[in-house]
Amino acid sequence: MNSNQSSGAFSAIIGLIAILIIFLFIILGLVLLGSLEKEVAAAIGAAFVGVAGITIGKSYERKLSIEQALREKKMPLFEEFTQAWMEFLLNYTQQNKSSNQKSSSKAQPSSMDSKAQEFIAEYTPKLIVWAPDEVILLWSRLRQLSTQGTQEASTHNLFLLEELFLAMRKDVGHKNENFRRGDILRLFITDVDKIQTPQKD
Repeated sequence: MNSNQSSGAFSAIIGLIAILIIFLFIILGLVLLGSLEKEVAAAIGAAFVGVAGITIGKSYERKLSIEQALREKKMPLFEEFTQAWMEFLLNYTQQNKSSNQKSSSKAQPSSMDSKAQEFIAEYTPKLIVWAPDEVILLWSRLRQLSTQGTQEASTHNLFLLEELFLAMRKDVGHKNENFRRGDILRLFITDVDKIQTPQKD
C-alpha cells in the first residue's frame, strides 16, 4: 500500500473512531440528564461499539484486498517493463562496442527501434490502467523527450528511465533510501559514470 492509499485508509478509520466517540458522549450526556437508564445506555453503547468495530475491520480488510489485487496486476507488468528496457539498452550498448564507438555519448539510445515501438504501443495502455500517478507522469515525460532525438534529450531519457524504475519499486513497497543517481543505470550501462548527469527538473 502506497503512502496516499495508506493515508486514505487511516483517515477513514479515524473518522469512524471520531463518530464512535461523539456517539458515546451523547449516550453519556443522556445518562447524566436522567433521560436514559444506565443499563439501556450500556447495552446501546456496547452494541454500537461492536458494530463500529466490525465496520472498521471490514473497511480495512476491503482496502487490503483491493491493494492486493492491484499488486498482483502491477508486479508482472513492472517486471516485464523493466526486463524489456534492460534488454533494449544492453543490446544497444553491445552494438556500440562492436562498432568501436568509444564516445560516451554514443552509449545513449537516441531513437527507438521497431521492437521498442511495439513494446511502447502494447504497454502504455497497461500503465495507464494499473500504474500509479508518479509512474504515468514519468513515462509521459520520457516519451515526450524520446521524440526530440538530441544528445541532451537522450541523456535525460536515461535518467528519467531510472526515476521510472525507482517509482515502480516505491509503488510495490520498497523505500529506495540508499540509491544515488545512476545506481540503477549502472546495473546495465557500465560506463554510466562517463555520462554527464542532467539537472533534475
